[in-house]
Amino acid sequence: MRIAALIFALLGIAGSGFIGAKWYRDLDAQKVQLALAKQLIEASGDPAGKAKLAELNKLEYATYALLAGAGLGALGCVLVVKRKGALAAAVFLVAFVTPVAILADWKPIIFTFGLALATLFAFFVKPAPEVVVKKRYDHIEADTDMV
Repeated sequence: MRIAALIFALLGIAGSGFIGAKWYRDLDAQKVQLALAKQLIEASGDPAGKAKLAELNKLEYATYALLAGAGLGALGCVLVVKRKGALAAAVFLVAFVTPVAILADWKPIIFTFGLALATLFAFFVKPAPEVVVKKRYDHIEADTDMV
């Protein structure tokens, strides 16, 4: 299950990072025009314009959440490799749900669905076996039978 969680997490990281970077570049390229449009809408007080402005702000926040989700996915991969399955599943779930909750739309789900599957598989990662060390005292010889 570790390998499956790792593969789906890497797919989710790639999707989240790709769409987050694309949306960030698109927003950055239109930064001047968007700032001017925000000023005009706020000055006019148009309710339809304010609704569009709120939608644009949600898109901007979702962009940052997607980029952060890629980083959280990488952290989850490290946790999966260290066999901390439940913690990794929680990290993957946060990385998957946050952009969807901010945007309230299905668009990010297409690109970050790998993180949802990684969440499922990370729950089934077995913890590392504990190493049992026999304790010897200084006054007992190493070859003495302890029975």
